[in-house]
Amino acid sequence: MLSTRAAMAPLFEAFRAGDRARAIDGFMRGVSGPNYRAVLDRVLPGAFEQGVHDADTFFGQELPAVQQWSFEREAASRITQPVLSIVGAKSKELSPISSERHELLLAWLPRAEGVVLPGATHLLHVEHPGAVADALTAFFGRRPIKAP
Repeated sequence: MLSTRAAMAPLFEAFRAGDRARAIDGFMRGVSGPNYRAVLDRVLPGAFEQGVHDADTFFGQELPAVQQWSFEREAASRITQPVLSIVGAKSKELSPISSERHELLLAWLPRAEGVVLPGATHLLHVEHPGAVADALTAFFGRRPIKAP
């Protein structure tokens, strides 16, 4: 399996070459599958074009920052708040790292709960907003936010 950094290399090359659309398309295909545009166009018209417009921020700042960030077991163990980790079931097929990160969070965070949404990719909130809302409602029902 390619490392995340190796898989992202061609996308950064496309971005640096000025082909923002190819860079965004490659990223979205990698995390949301080949049909992501149909989902976005149906639910969020213009989202792809906005992503291309914002590619400088995404590839120039956000992704490099994420690649430099580290999160270790010791730091995770200090998080005492309840945590809900939701992942799309199709994410494992498209980008195994999504499922690996989900499992890691469940193992490392002492009060983590996990939800796997059937039929969903990284676009789970766009593909299945009702299921995401149900998961959040159930989570906050079990873990109400208390005023200080």
